[in-house]
Amino acid sequence: MKNNIFWMFVLILLATPASAQDWQRGSMGNVEYNCDAVNGAVADYGDELYVIRGADSLIPEGGAEEHYVLAGVDMVTVAESMLGRAPGCGTASETNERIVDIYDPHAWQPNITHDYLYQCDVARAIAADYGDLEFRRDGDRHHTVLSFFQEDAPDCVPPYVTTTVYADIFACASSDCEKTDRIMRWLAWKVVGLSDGWYEIALEGGTGFVAAADVAPGPLALLQEDILNFTSYADCDMFVDRRPLERRELAIVRGGQAYQDIEVLLYKPATDTALEISQVFEGEFSGSGKPYIGQAYSSADYFPTGVYIVELTWNGRTFRYGFDAQDNALYLIQFYCDPPSSE
Repeated sequence: MKNNIFWMFVLILLATPASAQDWQRGSMGNVEYNCDAVNGAVADYGDELYVIRGADSLIPEGGAEEHYVLAGVDMVTVAESMLGRAPGCGTASETNERIVDIYDPHAWQPNITHDYLYQCDVARAIAADYGDLEFRRDGDRHHTVLSFFQEDAPDCVPPYVTTTVYADIFACASSDCEKTDRIMRWLAWKVVGLSDGWYEIALEGGTGFVAAADVAPGPLALLQEDILNFTSYADCDMFVDRRPLERRELAIVRGGQAYQDIEVLLYKPATDTALEISQVFEGEFSGSGKPYIGQAYSSADYFPTGVYIVELTWNGRTFRYGFDAQDNALYLIQFYCDPPSSE
């Protein structure tokens, strides 16, 4: 009888679909990782340096040609990071030994919470090779490899890109491919894939490829006329209040308990120079009586249509969001930020 039970148990295990074994709980037990994606990335990039923790500067003291780890810096390889997050996935059968130059400041970018840095060449390579593969899931929320890195290291693999010129769209990641479209400058486009020197972007009715030289990375997300909340990073709500006007005006209102501590800058589409603030004013909301700070921008400036970048800095962290200003109207970008509950 015991033997029969044993063999029945074995048959049940053998009958279990293989796909059910491809997902393992993360180290915190709150998400699941797809082991095919984890082990594939580990096999291809296992010994390559991936993240740095505790680094104040990436500039070498002993010469730019050195490739040694800075004293006191915690370096993590792809294998250590991936398998540390998803230990149930085990180990991959192959690794390589490529060396990353840690002293190239442009190759390293902070993650969204600024507590460690990603090696962008590694992050981009993994996203390019495994971008469409479902990588992580949390309840009903699913992440591809691409979306995972867009959230973890948005400056390495931007969720959106903004066209700096009128750009040609191609059917594949090469200028030798068929031209399928031409898109306007100063607009943001959702990134759905990437290849060497090319972004695959979402278009109406499909996707297309745009050369990286024709776009600028960012923003992190697009503000709409409803509330965007990012409390997982800072306790803020943001939204755009668009009011009809004969000319285009831009203004920002900062409210909430932390209204005096946050800094907000505004950039014209696809530029790196912040707009000059023409007026700063203080007041109280008519409904609650709570104070706010406002900042207005001179209407004498030429404000083109397109996606403007709002840069919020608070507690040493910076977030870049966009909003699309297409019409003559007052665009009132509102922020309500409260200190983290731990303070």
